[in-house]
Amino acid sequence: PQFGPANEQPRWLRFLERLEQRSDDGSNYVVAESIGGGSSSDVRRARDMQLDRELAMKIARTSLKDLRDGTASTLERRRLQRFIAEARLTARLDHPGVLPLHSVGLDDDGHLYFTMPLVHGAGFASVIAQARAGENDWNEFRALEVLLRVCDAMEYAHSQLVIHRDLKPDNVLVGRFGETYVVDWGLARVLVGDESTTLIAEHADAQDDGRTLDGDVIGTPSYMPPEQAAGRLDAIDARSDIYSVGAMLYQLLTGRPPYLDGAEKLTASELVARVRRGPPTALEFLAPQASPELRAVCDKAMARERSDRYASMRALAEDLRRHLAHRVVHAYEQGTWAELKKLVRRNRMATAAALVASFSVIFGLIATTLSQTRARRALEVQACAGRLADLRRRANTFGAPSPALVPQLESWLTEARD
Repeated sequence: PQFGPANEQPRWLRFLERLEQRSDDGSNYVVAESIGGGSSSDVRRARDMQLDRELAMKIARTSLKDLRDGTASTLERRRLQRFIAEARLTARLDHPGVLPLHSVGLDDDGHLYFTMPLVHGAGFASVIAQARAGENDWNEFRALEVLLRVCDAMEYAHSQLVIHRDLKPDNVLVGRFGETYVVDWGLARVLVGDESTTLIAEHADAQDDGRTLDGDVIGTPSYMPPEQAAGRLDAIDARSDIYSVGAMLYQLLTGRPPYLDGAEKLTASELVARVRRGPPTALEFLAPQASPELRAVCDKAMARERSDRYASMRALAEDLRRHLAHRVVHAYEQGTWAELKKLVRRNRMATAAALVASFSVIFGLIATTLSQTRARRALEVQACAGRLADLRRRANTFGAPSPALVPQLESWLTEARD
């Protein structure tokens, strides 16, 4: 049985039929082992036989045959819609931090697939662990550079009115040469846009109340903002992704995801309940050794109220860059004294040289002043000695006392007192 008249079909079904008419069966690719995936798709290593290159192939688990014979559940149909949305959305995002799509098609079993570059590297969670352990040349500085590239990619996505909604370390791939990609846009939400985004929005957000059809909140609980945990779809915007980046910074500083304070194992529902109740354990307790500036950046990014967070990814990235460049981090402090302290820290050698020069000038001035003072005192002593000798000489000329000498003696005594 077919889907029915074309003009009565949902757009996403018409998209699949058009793709079936013009698509090859994937025979250009040799598909190898699975390297990832989830409930809605499988990611496999593949080889493009035409261009002789290795690729990653993401394959939907629900097939066109499942749709036609009616065996696909409502949840599976919904997941396939999101898979289509991810393919179209990823193709639309043209940025170095987003993996480009090479092709899209249906294999000989009717499974929708798309291909993209195969990243040889690790997820950001692995990078965090290596940075904290000081392994393989990873450290906090380099890990923060990765986070900055995530901010840059998301700033671009937000400019295209796209919210990721599932930013987490597992969805950030880091290549062997530091290349960084934000992946898995299957839960992304498209805000208002032009006609070219209509189909994407229809695929991803039809009947979307912020939950999957089996009742789970969309996203990964440890990294989702409170408004997403509460299922408030209307409150999700760019600042929701900012919270998630802050949650990744939290993990970099503490070594564990937010709300997972120990070895305890919590269900997704329990984690969501924790997110709704209040903030995670304060960084002052879990990471007292961390930079106060980075703690301030993390706290601002993860603020419970959206209005208290950074206004944009660019603002968050700017504070991170300021920290790396030893400049004033606005989330931590501002003002002239703060700028002066940072200036000294950025220019330690120049500051030391300036201090040495300043002390040399000061000591020189002190020495000169003392020398001039001693010279003046010597001149004063010499002048006093001359006056004293004159007084002695005049005293010998007064002769025998008489009333006539009183005025001269009074004048002499005044001079002698001086």
